[in-house]
Amino acid sequence: MKMKFLLLIGLLAVLAAGLATQREYGSLKPYETTAAYENISWATADEQGAQYAIADSKRTLYKTNPDGELVYALPSNVERRPGTIRLYNSVTADGDGNAYVLVTLLDSFGLKVLGERILQVSPDGKEQRILYEADYDPSDNLLRVGKLQSLAVRDGMLYFFRKETSAAVLLRVPAAPFVTSATRGGPAPG
Repeated sequence: MKMKFLLLIGLLAVLAAGLATQREYGSLKPYETTAAYENISWATADEQGAQYAIADSKRTLYKTNPDGELVYALPSNVERRPGTIRLYNSVTADGDGNAYVLVTLLDSFGLKVLGERILQVSPDGKEQRILYEADYDPSDNLLRVGKLQSLAVRDGMLYFFRKETSAAVLLRVPAAPFVTSATRGGPAPG
């Protein structure tokens, strides 16, 4: 009986050690603070030194803090419509750590642009909201690149250009920060 108990304790110890070394391979990866970037297409930094990169063939938005630790990796296929492909095209950031990313919605073949969205991402990457969206008619014949370009944040406003056939229009939308209990003056979430 004593031998079976010791064997069971030893087996549990080996199993626990194996699980502890493999914890980063879980679906949520709570301890992962690094990521390998492949096929980087866009990169920028904010005033605090955090870095933002669009990588993995325009399918992932990465944010790292000034120490180089991964804050979030946001895949582009979140909330996508059936039969479409979502790709990130450009990113900028404000002084509060919010990212503003241009999302292009393509047909299932990845050729024709069906629409574009400008998505605001909270500093921790847990919240996103659409600030601007444009849907296009197939007769516009936009291939891989839409009409929106050159995202920039200044004085609480997000500026960007919309290309038309014979002109470009400068547009702006409010770039209001995400409201949390800490910014409302209440207790910080714990």
